[in-house]
Amino acid sequence: MNMIEKLCAAAALALPLAGMALPAQATVVVDPTTGGSYTFLWNDLGPIDEIDGNSADTDWSVTSVVDAVINFSVLDCCIIGDHFALVLDGITTPWDVEGVDGFGNFTAFIDVFLTAGSTYVFSLDTDLGGGGFPGAGEATFGRAVPAAVPLPAAAPLLLIGLGALVGLRRRRKAA
Repeated sequence: MNMIEKLCAAAALALPLAGMALPAQATVVVDPTTGGSYTFLWNDLGPIDEIDGNSADTDWSVTSVVDAVINFSVLDCCIIGDHFALVLDGITTPWDVEGVDGFGNFTAFIDVFLTAGSTYVFSLDTDLGGGGFPGAGEATFGRAVPAAVPLPAAAPLLLIGLGALVGLRRRRKAA
């Protein structure tokens, strides 16, 4: 066999194997100016299994062009006792508020500060406290609110100092 025949034979063997590769994990891109609601499903402990019916999507990403705060909330719809851990950029992050709704279903939310130009990846891990049944839930991203620009601390101090000088000047004129 010459070199070209060997390459063709190797390609003929490799092509069927390439079709057996595991699918790549994908992310749902969330527009921070509009937010959005998404249905997610899970079958077992660990990361959720799909978002909005697409089994390749297992997390969400958000990129803001300005410093902003975005609200992310989760509501379990079906089984009492389920719990979800928030994984933000690969780190398990505590919820701001976590509890149960009037029906006993898990609910939680968090406000996340987004730095301009940075991309944040939101994931959920399940803890099937409700008995290990597969289930569904709702994840909602609110519209990102631009972060307030803090007033420099020197500005109020400057105004107080100028006011004191004006007060001293008036006292001297009166005396």
